[in-house]
Amino acid sequence: MSEFDPLPIDIAQRIDRFCDQFEQSWRADQDPRIEQFLDQWHSDSEYRPLFFEELLRVELDLLRETRDSPSAKHYTLRFPEFTEVIQKVFTEQVEDQDEMVDTFIVNLPKPSYEIPKQIGRYKIQHEIGRGAFGVVYLAEDPQLECLVAIKQLNVSEVAKAAGVARLDASQIVEDLLREARVVARLRQYQGIVAILDVLTTSSGDSVSNVYFVQDYIDGGDLKDLLVQGPVSPFETARILQLVSQAMNNVHEHGIYHRDLKPANIILDINANPFVVDFGLAIDEKLQKGRRGEISGTVPYMAPEQTRGEVHLLDGRADIWALGVILYEMLTRQRPFHGATLFEISENICRSELTPPRTINSQ
Repeated sequence: MSEFDPLPIDIAQRIDRFCDQFEQSWRADQDPRIEQFLDQWHSDSEYRPLFFEELLRVELDLLRETRDSPSAKHYTLRFPEFTEVIQKVFTEQVEDQDEMVDTFIVNLPKPSYEIPKQIGRYKIQHEIGRGAFGVVYLAEDPQLECLVAIKQLNVSEVAKAAGVARLDASQIVEDLLREARVVARLRQYQGIVAILDVLTTSSGDSVSNVYFVQDYIDGGDLKDLLVQGPVSPFETARILQLVSQAMNNVHEHGIYHRDLKPANIILDINANPFVVDFGLAIDEKLQKGRRGEISGTVPYMAPEQTRGEVHLLDGRADIWALGVILYEMLTRQRPFHGATLFEISENICRSELTPPRTINSQ
């Protein structure tokens, strides 16, 4: 098909419909994957590259809303058959910004953080990842002669998301430091990414950045593994058993994660799991004063969590999340769906669960 050939109206309508569904799923925090939508395009293979191109454009626009910076290289690894399409889309993005750089290494949007050469005693090697609130670096600890990951959180961005003023963000800093104290108490347990050090930088009279120095786990996360394809029932059971053992140790300390999901489970090169991101973790001693708070990722929340019943939360909320992850690993879809976060919450509390065997006979 030439780019000058007119697009049949039924194909254009179909592409628009799929793209609308993809955007709605994304905004409902259902974590849609381009791969899943491509799997639904069974006919008219000549239009498949165009369908992928439109899905890619939608995803890039949505990611930029969160200030994520996707790279062309990431997509070429996932979709090698669409390398030319990816190059075309990213080239257009670069030209729009008047940036003349290699489209296979460019990250969009333009980074809002300069990559430092050193943070404290730690020598920065390169950036690992970037999100709405900060960035993660790979660094060398010259004292211990080992690699570490440094998670930089921009306090003003976190405060903005939390709806508090930049200069009134002291509570944000205290919450971030509380995460470090929580995880520091769990360092001796296998399967928990330890925090080794905490540093801060100041701007005027207030803290501008908080840095968590953590063990570096060489690997990807469970979310990446699920994107690659089905996980066998045996491997699913092995991974979830190790995560469950780690979380049992956490619960014995009266600490509940509250945001377990595939993106917060890192897999090392031997596919051994490590739980990260205890930013929403709540100590049993503190939870009674936080009635009505709703925090976490909705599709993985327990019913009492969606209702803001923090004073009732205990380790069972994390067990619920592990059940959702187990279901997703076995079926490649989440057990509860909806067009909006409210609808997902309602389904979590009220709808019947589709047996996994109905979706995956194995």
